[in-house]
Amino acid sequence: MSGYGQRLSQFRQNQSDLYNEIAPNMIPSQGVASVPQDIKAAVSSYDPYNKRVVNQFPNIDKYFVPTQGVNPEIKAKMEKCANSTLDHLIETQDPRAPTCAWLYRSPPTEYSPFPRYSKGVLVTGGSVPPPPMFNRPPGTTLYTDLHAAKKVVETETCRALRSCDGVDREPYAGRCGFSLWKGYGIPVNSDGTAKYNDDRFFTPAAHIVRTAAKCPAPEDDDEDAATGGMADSANVCKQLPNKSLSRDCLLQQIRNAGCDNKGSLYQSLAASQNPSNYASKLQGMKAYSTYQTRMMSANMPILSESLLRSGAGTQADAMNTFSHLYEAALNQSDKTAAGVAARDLCLNAGEIDQFDFCSDLVDSTPMVGVELDCLQKEFRRRGGTPAGELYPRNNASMTMFVKWGDYRKFLDKLFADMDSSDMQVRAVAFKRAMGVQLVNENNIIPAVRGKFGNCSMTTEVGLDRSGNDIQLLRFPDYESCQKACCDNPSCNAFTHVKDGSSGLCFLKRGATKATPHWLGQAITSGYKQ
Repeated sequence: MSGYGQRLSQFRQNQSDLYNEIAPNMIPSQGVASVPQDIKAAVSSYDPYNKRVVNQFPNIDKYFVPTQGVNPEIKAKMEKCANSTLDHLIETQDPRAPTCAWLYRSPPTEYSPFPRYSKGVLVTGGSVPPPPMFNRPPGTTLYTDLHAAKKVVETETCRALRSCDGVDREPYAGRCGFSLWKGYGIPVNSDGTAKYNDDRFFTPAAHIVRTAAKCPAPEDDDEDAATGGMADSANVCKQLPNKSLSRDCLLQQIRNAGCDNKGSLYQSLAASQNPSNYASKLQGMKAYSTYQTRMMSANMPILSESLLRSGAGTQADAMNTFSHLYEAALNQSDKTAAGVAARDLCLNAGEIDQFDFCSDLVDSTPMVGVELDCLQKEFRRRGGTPAGELYPRNNASMTMFVKWGDYRKFLDKLFADMDSSDMQVRAVAFKRAMGVQLVNENNIIPAVRGKFGNCSMTTEVGLDRSGNDIQLLRFPDYESCQKACCDNPSCNAFTHVKDGSSGLCFLKRGATKATPHWLGQAITSGYKQ
């Protein structure tokens, strides 16, 4: 059979498995909304007049409902698989007729405990792959044997434990023990014995440590002492005499956790010339401050500042904090400031420079850390101008608001007042939002009547006559607009609006009702007599 024939045969088999085993009431119809002709031909009905069975079924279309997107039944099963833990699926699923398998992709390095992908996926039984509408992440392995999947997940997670003092920290606590024979973590049972008998993961219980308090004391290294405590590349993460880690150790652990040397965190630490403050280049860096602020507000792990400044902590502490950064870089949305900041720090310096921070704001976002530019954009978006009395000019003026939603509610009230029927409230709102003095019928300059060129015209300063426009021109003054109307036989009225050096001139076929305008003397109307 040719390659194309094999693919076609496999596609048909997948279709058969999907529509007969998972959704037997679903009919593939190649996108047409009506019932396919071969389905109509297969449905018979009884003709009472001729007293015989015929291949005609009146109004058959009403018995079939076209689906939109993924069938709801299939979608519900897919979500159940994706949202279940591996342990839950093992406990609840019948291994003889599995409906969920496990997709897995190993961590970026053997030193990182966080896989690049680990999630349940819907299958139709046996080794049948996920439904066609599922986009399988590249590089993943499909495990229909959930126990085999669990072994891979546990062994790769535990193997990332390379320092005994990290054994009772997440994600190792309760799952892993530190093998004094192997020099790395292995999965353990609740009684402290090795969970698997493979040579790579087996160690006698007497040589497995489960709590940091029982880790053996580090041995003195005379060679390091003779060289002034400088660790060689093979032992770069041995603690210094002051119980801290070297900058080289931090750089190594950043890479071991899966981050790249192109990330701004690695580059900043590598460029630091201050031996007492490795993080001197991080201070004031947008990616760093954004990551810390946004992750903290979401109650998620942040980077340890004492670790970055002076190496305070252990090798396990370093791996833990950098692994969380790598996990955020993979899993946080690139539509959020936290996600972009994580990728900037971990993978690619400069990504955050292209991010629109204002698009990330929601009503619950704390005002602390909100950029002044976002405050100003929102004010202008509502219709305000920089001339407004309440236009944000510095962050200090916004201390009265706790969350972004408080600021938005304040603007809702301000701009609603601009439509108030109370002229005093309206005038105050215009002054605060746009910096203009609202005019009313009592202070409009009286109409001036006169002859201009070949026509007689009445001129009104401070009034607008909206509608009936026939042409838009640009003149810096209303006199030029007035003349253009006089010279145009189709024009019977005009409105001119000052707009810097190039005003707007609206020629009109007729004069509509004159109304006071908040632009005051910046707007002038007129009509032919």
